[in-house]
Amino acid sequence: MQTCSANRPTSFKLSSYNKLFDFSKMPKVTINNKEYDTENMSEDAIRQLQSFQFTVGERQRLEAQLAVTKTAQAAYSKALQELLDESE
Repeated sequence: MQTCSANRPTSFKLSSYNKLFDFSKMPKVTINNKEYDTENMSEDAIRQLQSFQFTVGERQRLEAQLAVTKTAQAAYSKALQELLDESE
């Protein structure tokens, strides 16, 4: 499993589905315990890094959405059970 972390916060700007990456806040990244300078990366490597970091953000967003959904599901289930118990 590959891991990637930045030494500083990153920022994404999404404009018409165009991902622009702000490397001024992230001059180096660490991948599998090896540090890389983004200023020396090829354009292809930078695009792969952008995609990787975008997917990390999407996964975090989806996990948060799933947590909200599970909480709502539990509340609806409890409310339904209480209504059914009242009608007995």
